[in-house]
Formats: sequence, structure tokens, C-alpha cells
Amino acid sequence: MSWIEQVNKSFEITTGDGVKYTPEWLNANKNVEYNVKEFNFPGVAGTLVDRREPKGAKYELEIYFQGDDHLDQAREFELSAADKRFWIIAHPLYGLINVQPTSLLFDNTQNNVSKITGTVTETITETNPKALIIPQDKIEEDAEFANEEMATTFENNVTPSSSDINLAKADNEKAFATVDTKIEDPSDGNEYFNAFNTAQSAMTNASSDASLAIRATQTYIEKPALFGQSVQSRLAMLSDNFSNLRKNVVGSSTTVKKSTKQFYEWQAGTTLNAVAVAATNVFDEKDYDNRPKVVAVMDSILRLFSEYLLDLDNMQLGTGGNPDDYIPAAQSIIQINNLLNYTMSNLFQIGLNARQERFYVTPDETDLISLTHTLYGLANGDESILEIIRNNGFGIKQMLKIQKDITVKYYI
Repeated sequence: MSWIEQVNKSFEITTGDGVKYTPEWLNANKNVEYNVKEFNFPGVAGTLVDRREPKGAKYELEIYFQGDDHLDQAREFELSAADKRFWIIAHPLYGLINVQPTSLLFDNTQNNVSKITGTVTETITETNPKALIIPQDKIEEDAEFANEEMATTFENNVTPSSSDINLAKADNEKAFATVDTKIEDPSDGNEYFNAFNTAQSAMTNASSDASLAIRATQTYIEKPALFGQSVQSRLAMLSDNFSNLRKNVVGSSTTVKKSTKQFYEWQAGTTLNAVAVAATNVFDEKDYDNRPKVVAVMDSILRLFSEYLLDLDNMQLGTGGNPDDYIPAAQSIIQINNLLNYTMSNLFQIGLNARQERFYVTPDETDLISLTHTLYGLANGDESILEIIRNNGFGIKQMLKIQKDITVKYYI
């Protein structure tokens, strides 16, 4: 196509609100810049220029609306330009381009013509594919992947004996006794009971089908992570179950059977993965409404993982040359470590946005309503009063009068 044919093509602008305009146009300046960084070195002549990808091109816009209704057209265009979505310009010289205006000048001083000049910049559009990572989904997927790795490693290396099976079933019973009385939602209780029965039944036949037994038990171990109650209560259940498992192996590496160590490795590892899932699935905003709560969860996760690593280190025996030697599976440990690191990073971000703990010493005798107004103003009404009561353990005496020099804990 010749340049004359290109110039004679129509100029079209489709603004963010979907309205199409076909004004007259002049000029066709295009400015392309690059992402660059310059480096200068003492004693070396010249500059090292590190050039990366081009920035969005800038175009000088000069368009005209003509005729009896040019003022109406210009006014409609100005309203359309206020829409924040990008424009699509069919440019005679540059083809189809997605742009955002950065400046526009409306000139209506000439008769019968509205002149609009300005600059538009080529933009990456919101319709381009974008990677969106939801922390809860990623953590659940990574936990499942880590569980699968541990299960596969175990079933490829261990044929459970009757004593192993009995010990695993006893662990399941301890977990049920620990968790059952702390479940708040009856539907969660029913699901947990069913998972327990499924795990016990599968574990009975573990010597012939270890794969089914392990995966059923992993499902059972993970159940408390997504109960419909507070993060803190779910973590307490999982932490108690973790402590029960540790009792099987804490002690000398020479006095614990290799298969018992291998059972502990995937049972406790699965529990840690469940801890990560529980910590990042929040069903009540009060679970992380202040930084101390977030920090307490992070400390709990670090403690459990440290105990797990210490146990594996103490249990390790030999170098693998003897059938009774025990060496933990490195890949499983790496996966759990990565999962918990990501979980901690996510919790750290939550903690940054949570309220900070503060302390206030009453300068004079006061009452609960006045104190709450001093610390929180009129925010949240009665809820602020109840929060002061909860955080400080106030009773009937403080409802009537709060003495001078009382230290009051609050969060902002």
C-alpha cells in the first residue's frame, strides 16, 4: 500500500466507554523510548548503557471536529475521554494501537472547528493474560504436592508390619480424642468422624495397600485445618496432634524402629502442611485483627518445624549402607520448608496491615465509656467497649469505675 493510500484511510478512536469517533487529523509524530540504565566507572572513558525493553510509544494527537455540531461532538468526546479505560486508535500510519491519553487541550477559538491536541501513550491492556496467585490456593496445592511426595516415598520403601499398623491406628485414636471435643460445628464433627473411620479401615489393610492407608490418613490428619472456627483453635488441635506423634520417636535413635521413624516422618510432615493451610485460611477477621495474634501464629509454626527437624536429625542413623539405617527424605523436607516459608511470608504481609498493640496509663479516675472514647473515639460503638473489656479482662468493678494509673491495652 502506498503512503498516499495509507494517509487517506480514516482515523478512528474508540474510547474506553465504547463510543467510536472519526475526526479529521493532522501530524503523525511517534516517540519511542527504551528502558535504559547508565553505568560510569572511575578511570574508564565512556558510559556503559544497559538497554532493556522499549517503553510504550508516545503519539502527538491533533484531531478536529468540524461542522455545525462541532461543539457538541467535542463535548461528547471530552466526556468519553473521562472514562478510565484505554482507547483503541485505528491510525492510518501506525495501525491498531491501545493507548491512554496523558494530556488533552481543547481549542474552540476557531469558527466551525474544535481542535484537540495532546499526547497519548501506548499501554499494556488489562485484557492481557496475567498471573494471579491466591495464597490460600497455592498453599493448599503445595501442601497436597508435598503430601503426595511423602506418601510415594513411604510406600516405595516400607511394608508396614502389624505393630506399625497398630501404632498408626492408636495415633489416629489419640488425634480423634484430642480434636473431637474441640469441634464447634456439628457438620465438621460428622466429617471428621467419617474421615477417622475411613482412615482406620484403610490402615487395617496397610500391609496389602499402603497407598490407600497413607492417603486416607493424610486426609484425616488435614481435616482440622479447614474447620469453620478460629485459626487459633485449629492450630491448637494440629499442634496437640503433632505433640502426640512426637511421643513415638523422641529419644535415642537406636531405640526406635526404622519403620516407626518413617511413619512419623510422613504423619508429622502432613500435620505441618495442614498447619500451613490452617494459618492462611481465615474465616473470621478477628483472627488476625492485631499484630500479636499474627506473631503468635508465626512463632507456633516456627516452633513446630524446628521440633520436626530436630526429631529427624536425632532419628537419623547410619549412612544408608545398612538395612536398619534411617535417613530422612531430603526432597520432602525441602518441600515442607518451601511451603512454610511461603506461609510465613504471607503471614508477614498480614501482620504489616494488622493493628499494633498499645498501652495507655489512665492519668485520672475514669469510666469505661470515657476511656473507650479516649482510645478509639466513636469508632465501632459498643464493639470498641467490648474490645477494651476483652483485651484487659475487665470485670464488674471496672464497669463502674476505672482507677487512676491502670495500664490499659488497646490496638490501633
